[in-house]
Amino acid sequence: NVGDAAHQGVELANQLDLIGAFDALHDTSHGKGLGQLDLFANIMVLDARFIEGPNKGKTPQYAPDFVFKTGLEYHKDRMKLRLSGTFVDDHFGNDTNTTQFLVPSYKVWDLTTDVKVYKDMVSIFGGINNLFDERYYARVNAGGIDPADGRNYYWGARLVW
Repeated sequence: NVGDAAHQGVELANQLDLIGAFDALHDTSHGKGLGQLDLFANIMVLDARFIEGPNKGKTPQYAPDFVFKTGLEYHKDRMKLRLSGTFVDDHFGNDTNTTQFLVPSYKVWDLTTDVKVYKDMVSIFGGINNLFDERYYARVNAGGIDPADGRNYYWGARLVW
C-alpha cells in the first residue's frame, strides 16, 4: 500500500468559432462561404499529494500540475482539418518520485484531416502525430521511462453501413 492520496483541481474548456464570431460582430455572413474555424482550449490544473502512508508528501504517479490542450479546427462542407497541441507538465511515473521515473514536461502537436467522400457512409482520414518530432517521454517500465514515438503518419478509410 502506497498510502492515501488527495486529488483536487479544476478543468476548464472553451471553444469559439472565429468566423462565426466575426460574422456576429460585423453583421456579415462569411461563414456560409468560408466554413467554420474553431479555436479551442482545455486546461486541467491538479494538486495531488499523498496525505498518509509511506509516501506522505509525495506526488502520486501520472499527476502533472497541468495539462493544456489547444488548437484550431476548420470545417467546410464534408471536410475537417485540425491542428491540436498538448502541453503536459513534468510528473513522475512512480509513487516514490525517484529521478529515474521523472517524466519531463513536453508539448506535442498533431495534424489530422477527415473527408466524407460519399454521403455519411464513406470517408477517408489521415494525420501526422507529433508533427514537429518532439523528443519526449511518456511510457514507463520497470527500469524507468522510455522515449515516446517520434513523428508518425497514418491514413485510412471508414465505411459506415
